[in-house]
Amino acid sequence: MATTPTPSQSKIVYLPLVDAVDTGAPREWQLMQQTEINLLYRVKRALDRAGVEWIDTRTGETSPVKTDNAEGCDNAQ
Repeated sequence: MATTPTPSQSKIVYLPLVDAVDTGAPREWQLMQQTEINLLYRVKRALDRAGVEWIDTRTGETSPVKTDNAEGCDNAQ
């Protein structure tokens, strides 16, 4: 029987390092790098819609703060 994970601990996804587009690289390489960046952007949006927190290790960008989630709130009364 499968068990479902408990929501007692929040999950954070650390996104992989994706290099910026190297303008000195061959055109094919630039297209591949731009495709990786576009895919990473789409993954971020999908994680946002799913309510999953994420951190972009390349830029330090993090998912938007969830204001409706009281988990981890120290001043809850």
